[in-house]
Amino acid sequence: ETAIYGVKAANGVIVITTKRGKLGEPVLRYTTSMSLIARPTTDMMRLMNSKERVEVSEEIVNRGLQTVSGVPIGTIGYEGLIYQLWHNEITRSEFDAGVKELKEMNTDWYKLLFRNSFSHSHTLSLSGATDKVGYYFSFGFSDQQGASLKESSNRFNFMSNLDARLFHDKLNVSLSLSASTTNGSRPYIDLYKYALETSRSIPAYNEDGSYLFYNKTEGYETILNYNILNERDNTGRKIKNQTIDFMVDVNYKILSGLTFSGVFSLSKANTKDSEWANEKSYYITDLR
Repeated sequence: ETAIYGVKAANGVIVITTKRGKLGEPVLRYTTSMSLIARPTTDMMRLMNSKERVEVSEEIVNRGLQTVSGVPIGTIGYEGLIYQLWHNEITRSEFDAGVKELKEMNTDWYKLLFRNSFSHSHTLSLSGATDKVGYYFSFGFSDQQGASLKESSNRFNFMSNLDARLFHDKLNVSLSLSASTTNGSRPYIDLYKYALETSRSIPAYNEDGSYLFYNKTEGYETILNYNILNERDNTGRKIKNQTIDFMVDVNYKILSGLTFSGVFSLSKANTKDSEWANEKSYYITDLR
């Protein structure tokens, strides 16, 4: 059986052929597929290492290209150190030691925020037919991981097709039912943008293994601290999608050359997309 979708004379139509049972004994079939995708890397993106990035900042300062006020933008990295030096918060030797440490930092944001993703799908089907009845049932499951951490989705789907020929083949009835549910999660923040644009001379952790926070927003009496890993942990996005399709196709041969045909179909889809952030996130702190 085929279903035709499209508009006449509008670049053709799409013909969808549904799976039906074939005449013979019941056939049980299992299929699976798996895939592994490597995460993006700093080499792949051709980004500067820490030493190259710090040398850019050094050149900006040495050539007098800093802001008019004489204070570089930023409170972390080389800009943070030069700010402290100019305001006598650290000595020259402490500044030099800090610069040396920054040049050797080489934080791998792609390694911290992304992963090698593994996905797999499975389908189990049962089909068969007699001279009067044909059937096809299938159940599927898939689990897909995204390259970024906290990005994943799983899907369950069911499909059944039943064909019957009655009253000496004068009446043909086809029943089709399909349903699926998909649950997905994604990071609320743009991890790709952060990994691409953030200096590798900025550390993600303190020496004791705790998250290192830095002042992200200027102009507040209270410092608003930021760490991308903390933001990833305390924000998120969830997506849930459910669909169901039902169709009955009836053909009754009244007389030779005269046939009654009727189709009833019902489709329903529901999507819920929610984003969340708790009080530990920079997003909520900034709003408050």
